Amino acid sequence: MSPSRPATPRRQNRAEEITQQLRRAIVQGEIKPGTPLAEPILAAQFSASRAPIREALIALERDGLVEFNDRSRTRVRSLTAEDFQEICSMRVALESLAARAPQGRRSQPS
Repeated sequence: MSPSRPATPRRQNRAEEITQQLRRAIVQGEIKPGTPLAEPILAAQFSASRAPIREALIALERDGLVEFNDRSRTRVRSLTAEDFQEICSMRVALESLAARAPQGRRSQPS
C-alpha cells in the first residue's frame, strides 16, 4: 500500500481568477448595469490574452450577470422586475428551509 498524500487545493486557472474578480466587481456595484465589457480593454486591464477574458465572460453570462448582444458585444446585465420577483421568491423559500432545519446540523439530503 502506498502512503496517501494530503489533498492539494485545486489551483485556479487565469479565466477563473478573472471571472471571480469581475463577478465581485459587478455584484458590489463597481461595474454598473449596462456597462459595456470589451474584451480588448479587459485583456489590457487584467494583463491577459483575450481567451481567458472570453471564458470569463461566457461563465458570467451563464450566471446571468452579463449578456451578449446579436453582434457579440457584452455588457453588464440590468435586472428586470421579473428578476427581482424571482430573487425574492427564492430568498423566501431558502429562509423558510433554513428556519426549519435543526440547529447545529447542516441539512443533508434525505
